Amino acid sequence: MKRFPPSHRGTVFAFVAGLVLVGATFGEARADAASSPFLPPGTEAAPAAAPATGRLERLELSGVMTLGGRVEVCLADRDSGRSFWLVVGESRDGLRAEDYDLETDAVLVRAGDATRWIRMREASIQNAPVWYLSDGSVDWLHMQMTDEEKVQEASMMMWDILEIGRLKRAGKLGRRSTGSSP
Repeated sequence: MKRFPPSHRGTVFAFVAGLVLVGATFGEARADAASSPFLPPGTEAAPAAAPATGRLERLELSGVMTLGGRVEVCLADRDSGRSFWLVVGESRDGLRAEDYDLETDAVLVRAGDATRWIRMREASIQNAPVWYLSDGSVDWLHMQMTDEEKVQEASMMMWDILEIGRLKRAGKLGRRSTGSSP
């Protein structure tokens, strides 16, 4: 076995000791993170990961995409509001899309030992109110604006008109091309 020359033994020892010290320091830092004086009062350590069954209960199927025989499903977490795409037959973040049933529009998802069929969420369609002018046409601009918002809108429109005029006079705003040469 080849040994380090005496001049390098101290360097190797210092390197190994440094690695041990760094590992111990970071391990201790993680343990002390919950009681850190730099965190706001009342801050607790990060909660433990939710059980797999609870995680599956929070998910809902919000989209399906099929392209060339590959099926991707979009799962949304109701609590966090976040969603992600998962290819059927593949795993991501501890979740696996096992199967997709086109007839029932549901996906079989596995998290650890727990599995659950998750159906497509129901769409809620609500009609928005439409405001009509006295001549029967729709008043798109002022449909739901308060008087204060209408004044602000008119002020911004006047500012835009004045700014366009100023830019044209300064030659910084050219004519629009209509497709034909002048």
